[in-house]
Amino acid sequence: MATIIYPNGNAAVAVPAGEKISVFSNSEFDVYQQNGYPNVPATMTLLHHGVAGETYTSAAFATAATLRVDAGASAAFYEVGAAPSVAEPQADIAGADATFAISGLAAAQGGYVEVKGGTSSTSGNAGGAAKLTGGQPGATGVGGAATIAGGAGGATSGKGGAVTITGGAGTNGNAAGGSVILAGGALNGSGLDGAVINRGTYQIKKQSAATAKGDGAQSVTAAQLIGGIVVQTITGASTLTTPTGAAILAGLPSDIAAGDSFDFTLITIGAGGDDISTMTAGDGDVTFVGDVTVGPGAAGTTSSGTFRFRYSGANAFVGYRL
Repeated sequence: MATIIYPNGNAAVAVPAGEKISVFSNSEFDVYQQNGYPNVPATMTLLHHGVAGETYTSAAFATAATLRVDAGASAAFYEVGAAPSVAEPQADIAGADATFAISGLAAAQGGYVEVKGGTSSTSGNAGGAAKLTGGQPGATGVGGAATIAGGAGGATSGKGGAVTITGGAGTNGNAAGGSVILAGGALNGSGLDGAVINRGTYQIKKQSAATAKGDGAQSVTAAQLIGGIVVQTITGASTLTTPTGAAILAGLPSDIAAGDSFDFTLITIGAGGDDISTMTAGDGDVTFVGDVTVGPGAAGTTSSGTFRFRYSGANAFVGYRL
């Protein structure tokens, strides 16, 4: 949630390097930047004079900056971040009709609508979540659906709008990006868990480039295993050793839970019928179910084996041969 500065008040705001400030007010406001040199008193330089109803967003500061925001006759609201967005906070709203729409501005380029969780005012605390929930049904009714749909294309062969769901970006240091988690609703009693159903006519998945391995005793990193494809060119009996269970877990998002899985395929290329590679566990936390050898059925052919690695908790992964 945006931080408020009450009418005719001001606030000192620290902006980290690489971040911006966004300010909104229903009256005029000023944003100053503190400048100073060794042994010289600090001075405040006007960075921006805002007009009533304006939302001002600065450029990213190359180095950390100290700002002062002066509110006018109305309260001012500000937010700091890599992509800050601020407007006058509103109280809860409720529809007064069977259909209640929140629509962007109708203009030459249609205005967008943003639903955003609040900004934490305390270091180390999470930002507020943004949630879209269907309505509560009657005692025996079906819960209200929550639908996200791209806009229909224009009347003369216009392309339909895309729906993009993206986890939050890590914005500083070595911070990880946020995951996108899709889950059906949990069952109750003897019911069935809701499914995640993909009804696209075709599916396209981003695939990391295959990793090449050679003869003999080889190993893969967690990133290579999770990436999904290794091509091993061999001239005799070889092995491919997985990372330890702890290393695999460290290579996966922290959102992973017991029961989650990923697929890995080993492709072997060899000229002889005995050119076979054997999948080998990196430690006791990695086990296999099914045939762990991958090799050609006849001399001069290529073979492949796909394993589904299921996380069962406490660093343990089971690779099931599919």
